[in-house]
Amino acid sequence: MKKSVLGIIVIAFFVGTIISPNFANATVNQCSHTHLPSPTVIWTAICDLQSQINNLKTDIQSEIAARKTADTNLQTQINSISNQSCPPGQFVTGFSSGNIQCQIDNDTRQCITPPLNLVDWWPADSNTNDLAGSHTGTISGGVTFAPGKVAQAFSFDGTGSVGVGSLGISNDNQPFSIIAWVNPSASAINDGLPHVIVAEGSTPNNSVNGEFMTHFDIVGSNGLGELEIEIGVTQTSSAIKNTSPIVHPGQWSLVAVTYDGSRTADGIKIYINGVLQPDTIVRNDMGDASPRDQWAIGSQIGEFYSFVGLIDETEIFNRVITQQEIQSEFNADSAGKCKPS
Repeated sequence: MKKSVLGIIVIAFFVGTIISPNFANATVNQCSHTHLPSPTVIWTAICDLQSQINNLKTDIQSEIAARKTADTNLQTQINSISNQSCPPGQFVTGFSSGNIQCQIDNDTRQCITPPLNLVDWWPADSNTNDLAGSHTGTISGGVTFAPGKVAQAFSFDGTGSVGVGSLGISNDNQPFSIIAWVNPSASAINDGLPHVIVAEGSTPNNSVNGEFMTHFDIVGSNGLGELEIEIGVTQTSSAIKNTSPIVHPGQWSLVAVTYDGSRTADGIKIYINGVLQPDTIVRNDMGDASPRDQWAIGSQIGEFYSFVGLIDETEIFNRVITQQEIQSEFNADSAGKCKPS
């Protein structure tokens, strides 16, 4: 292409110089005249050529400017990530918007030591055993086992629960934390209803007035799931917080909630994959609750608001766990926590 254009330029100006000296002195001003000098055919060709040359110059200048901008942007990104590094057990896979992107190194991750004050832990490895306490679960309704995030997981079809009984958390002034890996089905995300991950309560709509209740749910919203936590007495006297839609159906997410026993919504924090989530206070009035202590995984006792999908590695603590502890469990990924031998 460049050789052809150059050949046309040389031939045109060579011919023009021989026939008339005026051809060699053609300018943009002359080509802008309504009536070109004679012979018109030759001048038309020269003016067309001049236009092509100008367009080619503009294209080359634009390309040079674009490449300079790209080089500057690349250098800026290189400078911004030069001091960044991945957490232990992860490696760099690329960068985006000035930040490195990390991935867990499957060859180096190891199980982590269970954190202190782990009261109950249900790995769901083809049984309902509690590896941290003595609260073996009781399956009711449509609950089976399936491949999980760490070994096996509870598989819920929307009609069942795993009742785990009294855990010693029976009042709204007691701090606690809940962690679980969840993988909700698309149907659970798209129906707009709450689906219980872990709950304390035994009647529909938490309608037993004056008795302590808690439920940690996924609520479907436009193809994604919000996390919602409610602590209190009834649906009209409780503290409720929720996140934006963030949980994807068909994918594993590590969800966690902590409560400091302050009897306020400000005492509740929600995490996903180790990251503290911005949240919204829906209600902040717990009322006065009398003790009650009947817990279940995947539903309230009685199969209300049952989960649809997989729940794995459910844990309950009698204290507020730290973000670092949650992040460590997320980084352990499918290696999970070290099980007692």
